[in-house]
Amino acid sequence: AASEAAAEEGRQEAEAELAQACAGDDVEALQAAIVRARAAGAPAETLRGAEEALVVVQELAQARADAEESLVAAVASNNPRLLQAAIELAEEAGVAGRAVEIARERLAGLA
Repeated sequence: AASEAAAEEGRQEAEAELAQACAGDDVEALQAAIVRARAAGAPAETLRGAEEALVVVQELAQARADAEESLVAAVASNNPRLLQAAIELAEEAGVAGRAVEIARERLAGLA
């Protein structure tokens, strides 16, 4: 009975960690939480939901990376319209503030 209680507690902890990871945007943390929850015996429905969330988080991470790449290219282009569009895309995708700040400074220098 004690081992069942410990297993149940471990499952609940793994599911709580999984829920927290699903709410974030860290692909690796979510992948690790899915592995732990699966090993702890989390219900299939819970795992399915987490795997769907993982796909979304991966897509968002890729969109952020693509937007940052476009921003770098736009900064190098010296084209103000392209740079403005890349800044807007980067902001929507959640690119880190410093990269956008540098691009804004570059845009101001081109104006």
